[in-house]
Amino acid sequence: MAFSTKHTVLAALGRGDARRRGSRASDADPDAGDCTACLCRCAGGVELGGTNHAHRRDLSTSQPDKAARCRQALEELIALTCPARAPELAQQLVDRFGSFAATLSARRQDRMRLLDGALCVERTFECLQMSIHHILRGKLAGKPILSNEQALLDYLRATMAFAPVEQLRVLFLNAVNEILADEVLATGTISHVHAYPREIMKRCVEIGATAIFLIHNHPSGQPQPSRADRAFTRKIVDAARCLDVAVHDHLVIAHAGHVSFRQAGYL
Repeated sequence: MAFSTKHTVLAALGRGDARRRGSRASDADPDAGDCTACLCRCAGGVELGGTNHAHRRDLSTSQPDKAARCRQALEELIALTCPARAPELAQQLVDRFGSFAATLSARRQDRMRLLDGALCVERTFECLQMSIHHILRGKLAGKPILSNEQALLDYLRATMAFAPVEQLRVLFLNAVNEILADEVLATGTISHVHAYPREIMKRCVEIGATAIFLIHNHPSGQPQPSRADRAFTRKIVDAARCLDVAVHDHLVIAHAGHVSFRQAGYL
């Protein structure tokens, strides 16, 4: 996707966000602030990242209002390339996926069925998703993630909270806790993902990592770790100890919030 196209999408989304705030379009900054804030507001009222509490919901806005905001944001995005069908397609997407963020994170084939062959619209969605991930990932570059918690949670929420199946992501860190590699090592089903501890340890040796962060998502929407999640984490910790690799945390990400194993006492 062309770099200029990416900024066109972000600028347009920023202009729409500015209109909803009642400010002038020229005041909107087509950067992380507008696009991630818009994603946050349209994601059913759940904050990006937030504090370490498992749940934070915006109770000040009714569900119909949230749905209307999501539909409006989708209309504006679709209208960039397909204005005549924007209201129709936006409504279909909201009816099927429920929110802006869930639409953006849906599988390409699922969106395309509803877009009825509007490939230009699908490319716009892909461009926006790529742009948001790029901006949020950039906030982590060259910084110790243990002191950059909010940026880490924002990135993980944008990339994983609305994924339709479970994924296991591992952040491999150096001695000062900067990211050496960010890899999805396993993709599973709607309720399960399987990975081998030896494969994770093998990557630690290959990369030269001295610490790791484990992250997986719950498509169900609730972040509470299962018994299997806790057992898997214990296996990873035991294997990592043999290689003198620290397991800083295991985060469970869901659209209702997140849970930290370390803060919950599981590590």
